[in-house]
Amino acid sequence: MNVIIRKMKKRDLLHVKNVAETSWRATYEGIIPIRIQEEFLSKAYNEKMLKKRRRNTNFFVAEVDGKIVGFANYSK
Repeated sequence: MNVIIRKMKKRDLLHVKNVAETSWRATYEGIIPIRIQEEFLSKAYNEKMLKKRRRNTNFFVAEVDGKIVGFANYSK
């Protein structure tokens, strides 16, 4: 398995959104109602917000064999 950690690029936006949605649903199924999850995901992981976070914070993706499988986002 070939794992690469790199800065997020514009072309990664949709992949990051998909990872966020998949991981949230798997993690919070039966804990947080789907309506609340969808509301949060639509605000935190929409294209405009992801572009802003990419510009203004540290945003990295994890790739395995060329496919984005995770990400990390933080600020000081």
